[in-house]
This record gives sequence, C-alpha cells and structure tokens, in this order.
Amino acid sequence: MDTKLRHSKRKSQRKSKYDGADIINATGVLISTRRKDTRILFVIEKKKVDNLNLVGTPGGKINKRETPWDAFKREFGEEISSPVPDISQDTTGNVASFVYGNTKIYYGEINDSITFVKNNETQGIILPRLQHVVDVITNNPDDRINITTSTFFNDKRKSTDSKTYKTYRMRRCVAESLRAMIDKGIFNKYVTRSSSACIIL
Repeated sequence: MDTKLRHSKRKSQRKSKYDGADIINATGVLISTRRKDTRILFVIEKKKVDNLNLVGTPGGKINKRETPWDAFKREFGEEISSPVPDISQDTTGNVASFVYGNTKIYYGEINDSITFVKNNETQGIILPRLQHVVDVITNNPDDRINITTSTFFNDKRKSTDSKTYKTYRMRRCVAESLRAMIDKGIFNKYVTRSSSACIIL
C-alpha cells in the first residue's frame, strides 16, 4: 500500500465522528469553586519550553471507537490518576461543551478536591486564579502565555501554598481554546474583563 495512503488511513481511524464534526481530541476546562476565588485546573507536563514547564487542561487524543467524553475521562485518569469529579450540568442535564477546531471541550464547575497521584505522564496539577488566567490571555495578542501561581500540587493529598511563585508556559492550543471561551463569554459569571494585564496570584 502506498505510504501516503497508509498514513491517511491511520489518521482517519483516529478521528471520531461526533456532532457532525471530525473530532480527534477531547479536553476539560474545570472551574474550581471551592475557594472564595474561582480557580481553573491545569496539569503540569514534563515537557519544557524556554525553561518553563508546559501546562494544559486535562485531555488528549480520542482512540478509535471512543466517544469524546470517554476519551476525556480516560485522559483525566491517566494524567491525574483520579476519577473525574462531579461537573456541573447545563439545562439539558449534560456537561456543557463546544467544539473548537478538532477538539471537543467540556467545561463546568467542580466543588470536589482534586487528588493528584504520581504517574508517568505529568508532574502535578495547579489551580491558578481564573481571573489571572483571563487577564493574561486577554492582554496578550499572541499565544505565548505565561501564568503564575503560588499553589502547587505534586503528589500530595492537600495543596501547598508556597511563598515562591512559579511561572508556567501554557500550551498554545490551550491558550487558543481559552481565548475562544473568553470571547464567547463563558467565564463572564466568574471574572471581570480588565484593561491591563495585572497579575492576580
């Protein structure tokens, strides 16, 4: 078989036809409302860019015969080693979602604590303030987005608030999808749109 044909066949097998679109990735934007300040969940990847650890929302590729929701749950378990917490549902009784590019994005509120267990895929999780994330993305026209937070989770049962802030580089595709969510007004109930890129830690 021709090499290009084989590659095309493998690529098509990775796609999951869903909601009328070719979806090959699934991810979740989870908003934590446990504290007074609303936060967003990111996983810390092992890969670095410009000496900064990459962070992204939990998720990844959809396997053959997998629905996007099943793929998200599997990826969440692989990257955090915990089951997906209860996520708020929309008026239809489902977790809210939309398609951005070739990715199915689920989003909603969580009120459960997240327990990260050491694994081979990620280094930990962080929960920066959502307002800080929105400010940085809104005030940076490109997609090289750095976020700073003092709350670091790394194989611990409880969060540790360090006095030393740490900066992470947001994965480009994640920054693009969050920018789309900001434009859609999805975060409006949690944040205000500022005119300057103030760092809220």
